[in-house]
Amino acid sequence: RYGGREKEGIYLIPTHINIDCVNNYPSESVAVNARNPKKITRQSNGIHPASSGYKQIGDSLYCWLKSNT
Repeated sequence: RYGGREKEGIYLIPTHINIDCVNNYPSESVAVNARNPKKITRQSNGIHPASSGYKQIGDSLYCWLKSNT
């Protein structure tokens, strides 16, 4: 629907390819299971990145802007 429409000023910017999905999403320390108090770190939000992830998205947009000026 939107691909190939650059002449109309419509661009697809793949911001998802630059984001570190392992380290730049929110995480929390939680118990391994209901019977074991040992703590492990798990991601707490698989949709919205942490502020460092949003900064990486901003880096992608900035690079796109710089390459199209």
